[in-house]
Amino acid sequence: MNNFIVLEEICQTQFSTILRCKNKTTRDIVVLKEIRQKKTEDAPSKEVLREILIMMNFTHPHIVKYNSVFVHKCQVVIEMEFCITSLSNVIKKISKPFYVGQIKKIIRSIALGIKFLHDHDIIHRDIKPGNIFIDENCVVKIGDFGSARISPQQKKEKEKEKEKENENEVEEKKEKKDKKEKKEKRPLTPGVGTKWYKAPEIIFGNKHYDKSVDIWSFGCLMAEMFLLEPLFPGSTDFEMINLIFSFIGFSKEDEAVLKPQLHINLRERPKNIFENTFDIADKDSIDLMSKMLVANPNKRITVEEILKHPFLRNEECYMNCNLPI
Repeated sequence: MNNFIVLEEICQTQFSTILRCKNKTTRDIVVLKEIRQKKTEDAPSKEVLREILIMMNFTHPHIVKYNSVFVHKCQVVIEMEFCITSLSNVIKKISKPFYVGQIKKIIRSIALGIKFLHDHDIIHRDIKPGNIFIDENCVVKIGDFGSARISPQQKKEKEKEKEKENENEVEEKKEKKDKKEKKEKRPLTPGVGTKWYKAPEIIFGNKHYDKSVDIWSFGCLMAEMFLLEPLFPGSTDFEMINLIFSFIGFSKEDEAVLKPQLHINLRERPKNIFENTFDIADKDSIDLMSKMLVANPNKRITVEEILKHPFLRNEECYMNCNLPI
């Protein structure tokens, strides 16, 4: 910490303190994330180690850059680039709706960041306005990777490809594969993500979800940019389930895929629910949100398809626009 001048405390979360600081060596304004340990003698948690391992190896214009990691007074401290605000702060402070070009810029920027993560088999698992940051040049970046995880399904597919290339070592590979599959079948955590942005499969406690959970959260975020308030502001999981399925409907096919542990009444999507809810949105934006907010994760649009969607065409017309920061 001797290399930093603390300028202000930005906030405190359940597990960390976020500080705005000046790096004495580089003279840059940076953010320090001090991660509190339960006990001073405790080793860093697996969530902390996962965040460090994931983010120290990646650089992308739409992902917050992690500069360094060090230990101070038995606390892990992550130094990362400073962004002047978050999307949640922008939504709270603006008094009138975003311009369409601003929404397109933010959505495309987030989609590019998510594509980079998904291309590297990483599920963010906590996409929400509070984890989307904007720097002084109006560049939009995804941050906070404390809940991120490498997709077990993708790791398994890569292992299978490897096996095909090395058929001469079948027995040895089989033994390794059995051990690896035991490890990879370990379920993902069902409780991750902020409640209002959780995909239905996570709310239901499904432990074998995939990258599509990020697309659901992304759809909730996009909806919030039009409404300037959360689309599904439930206070409990039960309330969330009712809010979600009253909006998008719940079919027999959804029930078969999601396998809820409690009885959910089958229902159709109310007619024109998207058009009536997002009355300032155009046809393309409504179409995109309706393809992101799908109960069946197998039918949700992918991030590659989002980037090719008509709503995000002609990026040269909006990617340089200013944002209300």
